Amino acid sequence: MLDETHAPPVSVTIPQNTSSYKVMARISGHGFGGANNPDNCSEFCDKEHRVLINDEQVHNFNVWKECALNPVFPQGGTWVYDRTGWCPGDVVNEYTMDVTDYLSPGEEATFDYDVQYTSFPYGNWVTQVHLFTYGEPNFENDAALTEIIAPSDNFLHSRKNPICGAPRVMLKNNGSAPLTEVYFNYGVINDDPVALTFPCDYKWEGELALGEQVEVELPVFNWTNLDPDNTRFFVEVYNPNGVGDEYGKNNRLETSFEIPPVHESGFILNFRTNSAANENSYTVTNDAGDIVYEGSGFTNNTTYNIALDLDEGCYLLRFLDQGIYGEDGVSWWANSDGTGYVRLKNPSGATIIHTFEPDFGAEIYYQFTIDYSLGEEFFNVECEDGVDVINSVEETEILEPQAEVILYPNPSVNGQTTLSWRLSEAQQVHLQVFNTLGEQVMNRTMFVERFDQTELQLPKVAGAYWVNVRTEKDGNLVEEVIVTD
Repeated sequence: MLDETHAPPVSVTIPQNTSSYKVMARISGHGFGGANNPDNCSEFCDKEHRVLINDEQVHNFNVWKECALNPVFPQGGTWVYDRTGWCPGDVVNEYTMDVTDYLSPGEEATFDYDVQYTSFPYGNWVTQVHLFTYGEPNFENDAALTEIIAPSDNFLHSRKNPICGAPRVMLKNNGSAPLTEVYFNYGVINDDPVALTFPCDYKWEGELALGEQVEVELPVFNWTNLDPDNTRFFVEVYNPNGVGDEYGKNNRLETSFEIPPVHESGFILNFRTNSAANENSYTVTNDAGDIVYEGSGFTNNTTYNIALDLDEGCYLLRFLDQGIYGEDGVSWWANSDGTGYVRLKNPSGATIIHTFEPDFGAEIYYQFTIDYSLGEEFFNVECEDGVDVINSVEETEILEPQAEVILYPNPSVNGQTTLSWRLSEAQQVHLQVFNTLGEQVMNRTMFVERFDQTELQLPKVAGAYWVNVRTEKDGNLVEEVIVTD
């Protein structure tokens, strides 16, 4: 790549009927060689990478990934060391670059990929670099949810889970208009009709251009009546830019999750520093983000027993190992800091109730509840319903979510699918399903909540089916589903 031998320039004719373009790259560096390689290329080589179009540099970025919060821990080797685009067992970084201003439909363009010079090239960069071309956007106003970070049982987000506090999700703008506001509705799901849940609404404001996304921390909500045997969290978006969303199939996500640990009345934070105690600190915060306990400035090779007396509620304990030579836990084979530990004891100090992995990298992140289990009645946290939230910020027209039904998976294997409801309010509905011959294959009347789910078993005959829903408040809703063998 340094001398154009392995990554020579490539010429591409840009397709007609395209309007925007992105270059996406995944790069990881491997191998490094000896004392004569001061840059530690390529595995530990923080170098600038460049994309050129028609000999003009259009983007530059450093291929580097911090590894001390790797979800795969502990592990052998030097896993906490930052690397060129990757960490052992973790996902390789992805770099996305908009190159729309440098390309034109039907014209030829020459792409080149370059790397900052190193005096001792060694090892190799594994590269995947692609050009993506796009037509005109299908929708003007289209807000999308791409991921639930917390609560989630996705292993990639295990460092930030389980939680009892604020959910975190990824919001993306798929519309041509800049996304400046959107409403969220979110909460837990319980299929028992007598188990009342308490979803929240929240108005997000900001600015996202087409294709941009952002992590959104939602306000703390009431988890009461989650189903402990089938924990499910949902989140959906509606009314982007104050109008109906033009594409509803990317508006809702659901995930299962673990319930955080419960402690009765507090505990003792019991830890022993190693010979780098200056790297350690801790905080305990409540679900409002207020620090209720904190500590730092510890002495090397010393044992501490800190009593944490906590009221009923949701809390986060963070124990950090930071600094220039930190981010390697309190016990790690590849340094000379010695060994330490971090544990929790019951209030009397007689029993160890939890031991944290000492080879934790940069931090311990531990959310927990005091005096109640998540999902039990706990009304310290309340939020207003969607209408109240909207009235508080909009004194004009009340914006209601656009009613729709969504079927997933679609296509469906052997006719098994789930009908997800998004209605203006809870109401009675009449559900009919027809095949391509117009024959009715299902006829059902039921009462559904505003945000609800219904499992459907369609005929195990491959083909297209139309789901027709007549509602009391939201008119007729129609959705097509494909059944495969």
